[in-house]
Amino acid sequence: MFSSYPPTLQTSFWEITETEEELLQLLPPDIGYDKEVLGFRSLKRRKEWLAARVLFHHLMGPSARIASYPSGRPYILHDSRYISITHSGNHVAVQISENPSGIDLEARTPRAAKLLDKFITPDEYQELNKIDFLSEETSAVLFWSAKEAVYKTFDIPDLNVRNDIRIQVEGTSLIAHILSENLRATIHYHISPLFVFTICRTL
Repeated sequence: MFSSYPPTLQTSFWEITETEEELLQLLPPDIGYDKEVLGFRSLKRRKEWLAARVLFHHLMGPSARIASYPSGRPYILHDSRYISITHSGNHVAVQISENPSGIDLEARTPRAAKLLDKFITPDEYQELNKIDFLSEETSAVLFWSAKEAVYKTFDIPDLNVRNDIRIQVEGTSLIAHILSENLRATIHYHISPLFVFTICRTL
């Protein structure tokens, strides 16, 4: 696990190697996670869900609670801070922030490059090619992850990731424009051998 603690942003990562039972033992016993997790049929999904809550309590303490809006977006009960959760493969990340923010974790696979036309415009393809230190395959994963992080940050109903979100390369960061709402955000990213991690923060 790796954690960073800037004043307004806390992000923790977890590589899941534990069993479901071991993850439950890491959680506060009085919340009822052992019953709630049974709502997921997939063992992989149950472990992701539990690992995210292990990270949440690591950041917020044993008495904190997570709830969800009707859209599925998580929030922290009785707390003004924001939470974002992401997972990919055996990795999970949780972020707590003072301002609206979203994170996304994507495995570095060829899938995004094969689906480029589904989520970027011709203008964005030109932006993607500006990232000359990455392969097109990895740049495609980065743009997909960036749009997912933007989507989580704003939680706007019916937001179309291809037509409503535009990504622009600006130095070592990305800038996102929400065309339908006249909103902007900055996206920072980390590229590892296994995955792409993006953080979207409102401007």
